[in-house]
Amino acid sequence: MDNIKIINGISEVIEGEKLGIPLATENNMSDIGRVITGDVKTANKFLNALVNKIAMQVVETKMYTNHLAQLKTGKMPLGDTVESLYTNPSNGENFNPSDTSKSLFTRKKPDVKAIYHTINRQKQFTVTVNHLELKDAFSSQNAFSSLVNSIISSLYSGNAIDEFIAYKELMGSAMEKNYCKKLEITKPNGDIANSKKLVKDIANLSDIMVFPSSENNAFSTLKPGEVATTWTEKSDQLLILDVATKNDIDMDVLANAFNMDKATIQANTIYVDNFGVDSEGAKRKMSGLIADKGYFRILESFNMTTDFFNSQTLDYNYYLTVQEVIGVCPFANATAIVYA
Repeated sequence: MDNIKIINGISEVIEGEKLGIPLATENNMSDIGRVITGDVKTANKFLNALVNKIAMQVVETKMYTNHLAQLKTGKMPLGDTVESLYTNPSNGENFNPSDTSKSLFTRKKPDVKAIYHTINRQKQFTVTVNHLELKDAFSSQNAFSSLVNSIISSLYSGNAIDEFIAYKELMGSAMEKNYCKKLEITKPNGDIANSKKLVKDIANLSDIMVFPSSENNAFSTLKPGEVATTWTEKSDQLLILDVATKNDIDMDVLANAFNMDKATIQANTIYVDNFGVDSEGAKRKMSGLIADKGYFRILESFNMTTDFFNSQTLDYNYYLTVQEVIGVCPFANATAIVYA
């Protein structure tokens, strides 16, 4: 979206015609700037619309996109805690139609497992636009583009980058806390034999996950003495790899191992640069994660932009405040790929 469309889009949102804002063209940027910056209330309306509405329309070309955003599972209901439930399959018994004396009125409650998640990511991002900077923004196309970029980068890109880091940390931390199973591998480092073995190991994990079992999730680690019997169809599996491991693997070979075409396997694979750092500040020795899509519990609780005008300094402060639940469900299948 070019600057003229952005300005006219904002003008439409704030009913600029009533405020005396003319239709923007290539030749009247300075005239529009004088009208908007000549009144503090008009300037505030203009910036509010830019931050809250129009900015989101230029996201595709100017904003960083969280590569792990597809792990989000929706909006959080009211409150600060959400419950995740899983019900184990019931166990069959021998059928004896002649003996109902004991079983007919026996109560057998379902074996329900529960995990609770609370809000654990609360961040606020701020950008300040000075009134004089706003005036200067209408001096040229480049100056206005610079203003738009600064707002988007400070607020929306800042949040997206912070989210990405938090989601990587979630997976790395889950591996360290044994909230998932682990598969130890030899790092390929360009070695063809090790690369093929890694592909085979990943394919085996994927195949095993489709069968009902309590061996492919970490629920018993979290709740000793209890098990969660679950399974994950191929279509519900996610493969997350760091780029170093991805470049060590032939995706055609991986697709064949999964009995999928290359496009399908790539659609179900997400790439990251790393999985964060450990408590000592070193990069985690984690190459990837294969998991049920339901393993992640990432819910948005709050997302709002607010503003404040400082009359003394002529500063417009804009704030993006977000709250999220970021967690995993140990009764869902998940295995971290780690190297020695």
